[in-house]
Amino acid sequence: MSILRPSLVARVLSRLRSLLLLALVACGATSPPPADPDCSTPRRAADSLFVWQTPAGFDLAKASACVAGPVDQRAARAAQLKAVLDARGVWAPVASLPDDPSGGPEGAEGRLQLTEDPPVWLARSASGWRYAADTMAQVPQWHAETFSPLALALQQAVPGLGFQIGGFAAWQLVFGAALIVLGLGLSAVVQQVVVRRAIPLVTRFNVSADPTLLRRIDTPASWSVLFATWSWGLPQLQLPIVWSSTLTVLVALGLRLSLVVVGFRAIDVFADVGHRLAARTDNKLDDQLIPLLRSTGKTLALTIGAFAVLQAVGVDVWKLVAGASVGGIIIGLAAQDSMKNFFGSLNVFVDQPFQVGDWIVVGGVEGTVEEVGFRSTRVRTFYNSQV
Repeated sequence: MSILRPSLVARVLSRLRSLLLLALVACGATSPPPADPDCSTPRRAADSLFVWQTPAGFDLAKASACVAGPVDQRAARAAQLKAVLDARGVWAPVASLPDDPSGGPEGAEGRLQLTEDPPVWLARSASGWRYAADTMAQVPQWHAETFSPLALALQQAVPGLGFQIGGFAAWQLVFGAALIVLGLGLSAVVQQVVVRRAIPLVTRFNVSADPTLLRRIDTPASWSVLFATWSWGLPQLQLPIVWSSTLTVLVALGLRLSLVVVGFRAIDVFADVGHRLAARTDNKLDDQLIPLLRSTGKTLALTIGAFAVLQAVGVDVWKLVAGASVGGIIIGLAAQDSMKNFFGSLNVFVDQPFQVGDWIVVGGVEGTVEEVGFRSTRVRTFYNSQV
């Protein structure tokens, strides 16, 4: 796990840098761009795309100086690439690239990766380093996937395109307001119509469920729709990278957390329905399985939700799992008793020496079996205490 800490710290520092840059931009503090584009090293070539944002606009001629591809397409694709990275909230780690014309050990093969999603590569040429030609060939596709025709049409249709308030164009204000209203409207529809119709729908199939549990789903479900709508529309606003990256993380966190809550409460509903169905049968095995499936489902939902939240803040989940494998072996050795209990519970399910509702005597404990789980069995004694 210690191998992962520097990466995690770097991610946290990156987010703090985003907030710091946001404060600097709000205060009007900007650093002047260099005099001319410099493509001699990977770091300077990569940075050439980002430093030419001036009060007068974006200097495409200088920003596209280190871009490969057809000469007549370089400026347009440079603008598209920057728009895609900004809209998706992707921070290009320019400072981590080598400031060496050879590219250092990482660039020994003449290529360096700048970002993973989208996969942006730098390539060495006879005249220095450039944004790779194969990367720039994919930029139009990324641009089409990022921005909907609706947002692009609105950008052209809203009058007073040059009019700005607080640094935002008129079409951005109109689209942002519409996005907020759309998200709130869809969430209200989910809360008032779709989810609340689940009760009569369940009743129609001759399955009863606790209405209180069903109503507990509507609020997190409406929040999920709200954040999902904002997650779709946020890239369409074409916000600056500082705003876009911060809002993207916040919306992604909100969406994932609300989905985890929906999953937890949906599992409670299914468990309640399962209990009611199991009560109609004489077999006690289903009475034992329902609590077990409920706890297993919640554990799985919590695990997936934790990974999703980590991914939202920029942590590479696969590296985290790979790094935790060694620690998992150590934890497994320390949890031998728990594993013995686990396999012992499997034997109880297979052999069924007792079932839920049976009166048993085990190790000096006497009482009624209430629940058989993977790690333990709960018994209610004659004195109404649980063991």
